[in-house]
Amino acid sequence: LSCHRLIACGMTLAAKFHDDVFCSNKFYSKVTGITVAELNRLEGIMLKLLDWSLVVLPGEFEMYRQILCQVGKTELEAMSQTDEGHGQMGATWNACGSWPAGDGSAGQAARRRSAATPARVEAS
Repeated sequence: LSCHRLIACGMTLAAKFHDDVFCSNKFYSKVTGITVAELNRLEGIMLKLLDWSLVVLPGEFEMYRQILCQVGKTELEAMSQTDEGHGQMGATWNACGSWPAGDGSAGQAARRRSAATPARVEAS
């Protein structure tokens, strides 16, 4: 199982779960490059592994968001120490809701836009 197949199957399930009108597995098969038979099989396996529960509770989402934020922060810090990351830090917005230091005027404008919009939208 490759990460490509995992993401393709997850995105297919997410689209079906969140949208009242969704495409057929034949369409998703063409988009992802996975055969219809394999996508059907992966979909069934993933649903069984998830115990047919596709809902992500807010607390669970927040836990994984914090983990990803920490990993992202570590990666950004590592990039800033190399030539590879030079010049990219100012344009990088991390999911934790903060800008890396030294972001300049583009970052300041984005922070103003970000402050004007709510950080989280609760489902009703």
